[in-house]
Amino acid sequence: MPRNNSIIHAMPLKRKLSFVSAAFLIITLYWLSRPQNPNKRVSLSQNEDKQPVCQQSNRKPIIEEFHFPRASPVPNFVEGPGLQHWHDKLDTDATCRFLRHSKDAKHLPHIMQQIYRCFSWWLRNPEKPHYFLWPPVENTSPFVTGFLQTLQQVFRVEFVDTREGHSIVYPLVNYSFDAEDFTGGYQVRSPGDFAYLQEIIRERHPEWPAMAGCQGPHGHLSKLPQPRITILNREVSSGRHLYNAVALQELLASQLHARVQLVDSFDGASFEQQIQTMQQTDVLISPHGAQLVSIPFLPKCAHVYEIFPQHYFVPRFYGSLTGAAGLFYHAVDTGVQDLWHDTLEQRQKARAQHVCVPIESIYETLVPALNETIHHWQRCCYHHKKPRLPPAI
Repeated sequence: MPRNNSIIHAMPLKRKLSFVSAAFLIITLYWLSRPQNPNKRVSLSQNEDKQPVCQQSNRKPIIEEFHFPRASPVPNFVEGPGLQHWHDKLDTDATCRFLRHSKDAKHLPHIMQQIYRCFSWWLRNPEKPHYFLWPPVENTSPFVTGFLQTLQQVFRVEFVDTREGHSIVYPLVNYSFDAEDFTGGYQVRSPGDFAYLQEIIRERHPEWPAMAGCQGPHGHLSKLPQPRITILNREVSSGRHLYNAVALQELLASQLHARVQLVDSFDGASFEQQIQTMQQTDVLISPHGAQLVSIPFLPKCAHVYEIFPQHYFVPRFYGSLTGAAGLFYHAVDTGVQDLWHDTLEQRQKARAQHVCVPIESIYETLVPALNETIHHWQRCCYHHKKPRLPPAI
């Protein structure tokens, strides 16, 4: 080795430069010809696609907590002759009709707007046979299919094409985007209806793992466990995909010292799989979308953080569902100074945008908000009273 070094040192300067250039060329050719890691190339490509979206999201998100009604009188969410003849002895059944009067009635969130109302109506009439006037809806999701099967098998709701008599009610819903009342959102009699639904479904699945949430009485707040946090994303093809979900998961896990799981999407997930995911979640973080119809299956004291794309902001919709389930709702506004709500074309364009919460904003806004949420969740668990359940059917 010393001999080789002396040879190099003895070389003229030009030969030294030629030697170095040749070595550099050989190393470069080897580097370019080596087998590439396809996963690394995909990752780089994805990052390049994400960059413009995240750069556009340079405005600090605003996180706002909303409080929506937790209980509603029955006439606020259903209408029809069934309400007038509810005490009539000749009126021996409780029938709810699904309204298929617009294209919105084929959309999962709007389908569940009606079905949840009907379910609450049937619980209001525990002693009567229950009928559902259900015109088959094309392309129903696994969630709707599973929920309808639960109504038939567990709650003994009979599906019929026609029904005579005075017992029929109709879900009181308004698909208008500008609806000022809660007919444009979700309503049931009380959070106890959803608590009862959870209890009955869990009784049929004893093999499921224990729910998250408050695990029994605790002697002191300091003994309460940390809540389980779930980031529920959407597919890129569905729009409103949370681009930096992985970075968000890692950052929250390190900053909050909490268990944070990432679910890529609910696309293709069965009704039971979606319920189990929710039942293992105390704090849900998710973009605006149809996957949020499963909010009622979150444990007691749970919090929901709904992330909106730029130019689109409708906290009333899933916020009302969160309130009806007796839970706590937070809207994450990523940039909605200029709302695109005036026309259907504008709304569709706004809804198709993907979302990104800038890393700096996670430190400045989301982490402090979630720390406060964790303390609230612990206090809620410590003082929570079991909701009053409706009579069994």
